[in-house]
Amino acid sequence: MDLDRSKQVISCQQVVRTSVEVSCKCIGLNSCGVKSCWRKLAPFEVVASKLKEKYHESLRVRLVRKQLWDPFGRVVSVKDQELVYLEGSPSRCEKNHTLGYAGMLGRSCRSNVAEDKCKFFSELCNGCNLRAEKVERYKRVNCNCKFIYCCKVECEKCTETYSEITCKALKAEETDIIGRAHP
Repeated sequence: MDLDRSKQVISCQQVVRTSVEVSCKCIGLNSCGVKSCWRKLAPFEVVASKLKEKYHESLRVRLVRKQLWDPFGRVVSVKDQELVYLEGSPSRCEKNHTLGYAGMLGRSCRSNVAEDKCKFFSELCNGCNLRAEKVERYKRVNCNCKFIYCCKVECEKCTETYSEITCKALKAEETDIIGRAHP
């Protein structure tokens, strides 16, 4: 199987290699008597897009007696340009003790820590067939602090509001008889 893994690495390296661009600059006055050229990697977005395309075109296979088989029972010959995989990615939604991943149920996001990330967090909850429950929270913080001559700081206590979003299980009325969420 190591040979197949090395082919996957080669495939990704080929994407990077084919994304190399040549840039040149003329050196000299009024003419291009000497030209200096160099290779540079294409912008990250271009390389990432090509790798993502390969990822979406990848094929799940089974390894049987040192041969790769596709889902239709055909032997697969992997070319250097192709990506294959043996197992699907683990679910980010479910708890996985082996990988040490807690899953999404019970996780929370606080707006005072990462406000822009909480919208994405809510989408992750919904994508995992959980409901994102938002609760307004309050905390007391020091504010309007003033330095008093030599060695003293006096502050007022203020109340700060933030929201906390927690991934919760769907309520009974949000699921059908079998327990799946409504579309």
